[in-house]
Amino acid sequence: MSDTNNSSKIDEAQKKPPTKREEYFTNLKNYVLATFWSGINLLLWFVFSLIIIYACKLSQANVLPTDINCFPYTRENHKPEDIQTNIFTNLPFSSPRKSMKLSFYPGNSLIDETLKFFRDYKEDVKSSFLGNYFYTILESLFMKNYSYYNYMLSFLNALPEFLLVIFGPFLGLIIFIIGVLLNIFYFSWYWFSNLGWMWKKNGNIKISPDGTTEYSDPPVKWVDVRWNVLKDGQPDPEKSEWFACVLGFALIVLFINIFMILFAAQGVLIFSTIFSIFSIITFFMYSMKLDGKDASFTDLFPYFFRYNKLIIMTIFAIYIVTNAYTYLGSVSAVFALFTMFLIYYLKIIEMFVPINEEEDTRTSPLVSNKQATKEACEIPKTSKSNAVGGNLNGATIIRPVTQPIAQPVTQSGGSLYEKYNQLGGEKLIRKLKDFNKKYAQFLL
Repeated sequence: MSDTNNSSKIDEAQKKPPTKREEYFTNLKNYVLATFWSGINLLLWFVFSLIIIYACKLSQANVLPTDINCFPYTRENHKPEDIQTNIFTNLPFSSPRKSMKLSFYPGNSLIDETLKFFRDYKEDVKSSFLGNYFYTILESLFMKNYSYYNYMLSFLNALPEFLLVIFGPFLGLIIFIIGVLLNIFYFSWYWFSNLGWMWKKNGNIKISPDGTTEYSDPPVKWVDVRWNVLKDGQPDPEKSEWFACVLGFALIVLFINIFMILFAAQGVLIFSTIFSIFSIITFFMYSMKLDGKDASFTDLFPYFFRYNKLIIMTIFAIYIVTNAYTYLGSVSAVFALFTMFLIYYLKIIEMFVPINEEEDTRTSPLVSNKQATKEACEIPKTSKSNAVGGNLNGATIIRPVTQPIAQPVTQSGGSLYEKYNQLGGEKLIRKLKDFNKKYAQFLL
């Protein structure tokens, strides 16, 4: 062991120290690599700046589905006010103030189809309590996410655009982290608050004496399962739904344990993060117009880098000087700074040259920064719950809507007893009914 250590020390002692020339070229290589990666990081930073600016304009247009009483959550469609938003504005001390104009078409193919699928399922007479439980949670999470981002981005939209160019990604990261934490809270809340679905059954499903399944027409009724059903003041064993009550209780215990396992395994955090990312991705599914012409998000890139060239190149010049000082010394840093000054003052290249009037397509003055208004969808006065529709003689009603409808968030309903039947288990249902007739009277 000692021989090995001695030989390694001898090898190190025999190594020739690098010459000044070799050391200089090593430092130069490190400087070039550091400057290259600084440029890549700067490019990514400004791409995220553009994303934040775009999202702020989207929130100002108020096209995100934030109202759970309106389309696509329901069939009532109240479109937001059609407005133009300022984008790529010149600096605040410029005169006159000008900008390009961005406007959005309401409607998002991805999120609209997803929420319409949830809505149509809940209005289907064959829907089950379990499907409604999960869809209600997801529907509520979408509404909360879009409402949160719409509010926070509207606040950022009040800032001057050049501040969003510089600090946008940092502010956006803070908003995203808060959104993930709120998603954990909302997911937990809706997971537990909707467990009442386990003690509901689809009142539109009937089982005929021969065991076949019949479905009544809409509106869809969700009624509570009952342990005791009285007939002439006495319990009626033939109508007791004790089995569905027990199964509902067992499912509630099961879902509480599933949540605890997910929470302990960081599953809730992972889901909240993925859900937040998906919600943000849907921002880019909206069609828009840039100065009156149809455009997409990628069409914004050349204008962003053209009109923010001075800011971008100034920060890049700071990186060049800083890296020169770090890797090549103070003399090289002074030389790099002097070079940047000459490029700016003599306009040797268009690195720091602002857009001239001939190249500037921002011809229109600024418009108001106020958010577009969107008429609220009304909730029926007859509704006594947060379910779609209302209550009628103790039954929760879900109906295909051609009129203002209520909020489809925290509805409870369904019955596992009927769920087996929806999956085609008529024979199992008949066996359970026979068992119920024989033994339910001992449990009343």
